[in-house]
Amino acid sequence: TLLDPIYELPDYYEGMPESEKELLMQREEERKERAKIDKHMRETAEKLDPDPTRRQLVERQLVIDSIKKRGRLTKAELLARTERQSRFWSIELRTSPKKLTKLMNQIQGKTVEEALVQMRFSKKRAARDVIKGLMEARDTAIVARGMGLGRDEATARQDKTREAILKARAERLLSPGTYLRPKTGEPTIIELKDGSRKKVYDPTDIYVDRAWIGRGAHIRKSALPRARGQINVLHHRTSHFGVVLKEEKTRMRVSDEIKKKRDNRKLWTALPDRVVTAQRQFCLW
Repeated sequence: TLLDPIYELPDYYEGMPESEKELLMQREEERKERAKIDKHMRETAEKLDPDPTRRQLVERQLVIDSIKKRGRLTKAELLARTERQSRFWSIELRTSPKKLTKLMNQIQGKTVEEALVQMRFSKKRAARDVIKGLMEARDTAIVARGMGLGRDEATARQDKTREAILKARAERLLSPGTYLRPKTGEPTIIELKDGSRKKVYDPTDIYVDRAWIGRGAHIRKSALPRARGQINVLHHRTSHFGVVLKEEKTRMRVSDEIKKKRDNRKLWTALPDRVVTAQRQFCLW
């Protein structure tokens, strides 16, 4: 028929064999698929690649830096490739920064589960919001960063079986607010920065490395009647908190660095055995 779309193709001619017609239609379908993908990429370019010129400049500078360093990585780059971490910022909470600072000092340095226990038995009202934020930060670290998966999933990854990986993840995530991990195996004793010691059963356990607070806006005002007909205006503060979650393997590395630095210290010698390095022509008294 005259309405057949094959007549609109530029490579079509009268009397074309059926095999060539099928090949021509197949190439046309492939062209349409590529055009569809290109259109989708153009529509999503504003989010995926908002500033192509800036991205190209950054990539060019990264290549130049890699050539200058001859492929050698800095310590920060090496740690970023070998150790995982996750950041989390909460929404604005209706509490003052002074009150929220006490809670952040209480959970800093503890594992996520220990921090949740501390907040669960806290009498402060803001502790309930901190619990929700810690749970969200923990789940984000597990799903987005692959943290806290344990030795079972590491073994499953070696087996390369999707069923084993999903089963290992399902065993970790239980009811909401619960993240049980049995303490099995021989523990590793590490030394923290404050000099205390800690037993680590699983290097993939998640702990709160840093916790801080930030001031928010005064979203609400209220009146406080005072004597002689005066009224004071109360500005109700808001604040938010942020945490950096890391795995226990980071503290194990820091502990090894502390021990190595202690072992490499030079032996202190008494004053008579020291070498005289600064001699002057005049007396100092």
